[in-house]
Amino acid sequence: MHPKKIVEDFKNNGASFALEKGELFLENHETTIPEMREFAKCYKSRIVTYLEGNYSKEVHSVKSTIDKIVSYMIGEEHEANSKISDWLINDYEAVQQIITLMQIFYDAGWNTTNPIANYENSETDILSKKIFDRAMKHFGKVVKN
Repeated sequence: MHPKKIVEDFKNNGASFALEKGELFLENHETTIPEMREFAKCYKSRIVTYLEGNYSKEVHSVKSTIDKIVSYMIGEEHEANSKISDWLINDYEAVQQIITLMQIFYDAGWNTTNPIANYENSETDILSKKIFDRAMKHFGKVVKN
């Protein structure tokens, strides 16, 4: 989910996010249900990046693609699974990169019950972009470098 949507959903419920010295705060949190707040915590790093103005369309494309790939790899149902499967069955190097990426997330404390968003770092961003570029090449989409 795009962090803009998360921010908008909270705003529509009377709450707002604020950044102070790089820390994220939720103002009027009592206007939201606990499940919303827990959901937002899972995407905290992306919300911070968005509020800082550093969450571009390209960044979102990469991150949402990697989210779908990780979901596929852990066996979650997703509409893109058949396309991902068709791609990966013929791209061993991409599979190796994805396994490496997931291991880095795991080593950072991630488990399959949580989104990967709060476990991303510069190393995973670089590897994610490489995987994204391979996927876009396979699917015949133009990739900006």
